[in-house]
Amino acid sequence: MNGAAALPQPSLRTILSEVPPILRLAVPVIVGLISGTLMGVVDTLMIAPLGTDALAATGLATSALIIVHSGLFGLLSVVAVAMAQAHGAKDRQALAAHLTHGFVLAALASLAVAGAMVLAFPGFLLLMPSPRVLDALYPYWLAMAAMTVPYALFGALRGLYNAVNRPWIVVWIALAGVAANIPLNGLLIYAADLGLLGAGLASLAAKSVVLLLALWHWRRAPSMASYRQAARFRPSSMLHHVKEGVPVSLGSLGEGGAYATTGLMMALFGAAALAANQVVHSIGAIMYMVPMGMTAAVAIRMGQAVGANEPSRYRPVFLAANGVALTWAALVFTPLLVLRGDIAGALSADLAVVALAMPMFVAMAFIQFADGLQSIALGALRGRTDNRGPNAITITVYWAFALPLAYAVGVVLDFGPSGVLAGYAIGVLFAALILQARFWKRTQPV
Repeated sequence: MNGAAALPQPSLRTILSEVPPILRLAVPVIVGLISGTLMGVVDTLMIAPLGTDALAATGLATSALIIVHSGLFGLLSVVAVAMAQAHGAKDRQALAAHLTHGFVLAALASLAVAGAMVLAFPGFLLLMPSPRVLDALYPYWLAMAAMTVPYALFGALRGLYNAVNRPWIVVWIALAGVAANIPLNGLLIYAADLGLLGAGLASLAAKSVVLLLALWHWRRAPSMASYRQAARFRPSSMLHHVKEGVPVSLGSLGEGGAYATTGLMMALFGAAALAANQVVHSIGAIMYMVPMGMTAAVAIRMGQAVGANEPSRYRPVFLAANGVALTWAALVFTPLLVLRGDIAGALSADLAVVALAMPMFVAMAFIQFADGLQSIALGALRGRTDNRGPNAITITVYWAFALPLAYAVGVVLDFGPSGVLAGYAIGVLFAALILQARFWKRTQPV
């Protein structure tokens, strides 16, 4: 499947014809991912009045959670692609089996990750020796560890809905969770005077509501009747998902972990830099959901083409998705530069935090282009079950090139927090170009 195939060169009309179906799948996927990220924005807005230490603690947790969620997202994306291929082949029994294994994989992986998060908390001492920040962080971190379980289980269900072209259902369910998070935050942070612990418990409760609603719809909705047939658990099939999923998860960990490490590097510049990074990340995380959602959408669209045995669609899907991603990056570039001061001021009243955040937004604007190119290439390769090579590429480039460059520009050359992000952006672009070339070479007409 990963070798060259006799494929015709796509025409412009063929490429443009792929844009609408990609958008029909990508838009709800992106909105659904953004709805989850909005919980973090709501937390930032409602935690900000607690002070810079609380915002810095949230920044540390958010940076570390990128690693956790990236790994789980990558692991479960393999199951989503398998369901998309089964849907393309019109094999509903296989689809049901993949969902069963997805649930088991999500439960086991998230429980293991939650335990690891609790045990890993002392590692924050190496980054932020401030006892005030760490005391505020600990209860919030425990709540975030517990939240990984409903997060992963909902991710398995979201993969099903995306694979069978019903993505908007889980979008509305996720938005219901965001709506629930707002009053829960107000109640637990301030009315119950629980501070950061209240924010963590509110997010845990809201994510649990989302999972329960999704499970209820899947079990009760007539439109999902054909996708809930019984399927026997097969250890061999489970091991296959693990075998395919671990490289993808490691690649996602490599990517998410590298970005999270840039956030953790901010601790080298003090609490104000951590708080500024949280301000920038709260917006950058929303924008990152576009390339991340495109990765999922392209992987599913490509997986459907693979399942239907239609290789002539590979390059049109790839080129159309690249066009969509770059158009998005161009559209947000100027507003992000123009409004960066207003955005920073709206999220923090600390002038030192705002001053650090403004140049960081400039670097974030440039990252959108590199992220877009890389995400499309990863999604296209993943949809064709080309996982190990691309993930080895991302891990190598991010950790051997992007992170050392980020440290060199930000710390050694003393460009500060914005220099860390600028160096990282160059590394992302390098990885993106390699992955783009890999997909093009592997679909070369012969």
